[in-house]
Amino acid sequence: MNNRKGHGKDVPPNKTHVLIYFIQQGSTAVEGTSFYEYYDNLKWKNPQGITLTNWKTAAWQWIWYL
Repeated sequence: MNNRKGHGKDVPPNKTHVLIYFIQQGSTAVEGTSFYEYYDNLKWKNPQGITLTNWKTAAWQWIWYL
């Protein structure tokens, strides 16, 4: 069985997983919530309308550009 849970491939992700990821990366739960709400409002698509295939990649970019 190939279980990919927790590797960023579950879209939409569990909000708790997003908050944990942000804290692990040295960010805050507040930023994690902002990220989650932003992409949830976009239906987990990027600004160009393409569905995210890995939310952790988008989260990493979000944190990087803070």
